[in-house]
Amino acid sequence: MSQKIENILPVLKITSLSFLFVILIQSTRADAPDVTLEDLQGNHHNISEYIGHGKWTLVNVWSPTCIQCVVEMPDLNKFHLQHRDTDATVLGITIDYPSFEYGKKDLAEAFIKKYNITFPILMGDQDLASEVGGKHLKAIPTTYFFRPDGKLVARWPGIVKKEELEEYIQQYEPETDDWFE
Repeated sequence: MSQKIENILPVLKITSLSFLFVILIQSTRADAPDVTLEDLQGNHHNISEYIGHGKWTLVNVWSPTCIQCVVEMPDLNKFHLQHRDTDATVLGITIDYPSFEYGKKDLAEAFIKKYNITFPILMGDQDLASEVGGKHLKAIPTTYFFRPDGKLVARWPGIVKKEELEEYIQQYEPETDDWFE
C-alpha cells in the first residue's frame, strides 16, 4: 500500500502545482476589464490582450482635438518607448472631444502619423472608456494604471508627465492601494 502512495505522490505534486499555476494565472487576469475595442485598421481587441501580462499598463483616454491631450502625448510616447521592452507599456483609447462620442478615425490617424506615436491606439467612446476604468469617465485626458497582474490601482485625470509616471510606478506599494477598492 505504501508503495502505491509513493508512486502517486509525484503525480499529485505536479497536479497540485498545475492547479495552483492555473489559479494564479486566472487571478492575475481577473481585474482586466472585459471590453472589446476597435483598432484603427478595423480589428477588434479585448482590452485584456494588453493588461495583466507582467508589465504595468497605462491606458490613456485622449482625443486629437483636446489641447491637454496633445500636450501630454509626447511624454506618454517617450515613456512607452523607454519602458515597453522592460516594465511598462501604454495603450491609447481615442474618443471624440468635446462630445465624448466614438473617436474619429481620420483625426486619430493624422495625429499618430504627425507625432509618430508608437503605442497601440484603440477607438472608443465615453461608455467604453468608463468600462475600462471601472468608473464613469468625466474628463480627458485620463490615464488608468494597471499593475503587472492586471489590477486597476489608479485613475489620473488631467495631464501626466513622463517623470510622474515613472515616479508612481517606482514608489508603488501594493499595501497602499486598498483605498482604491
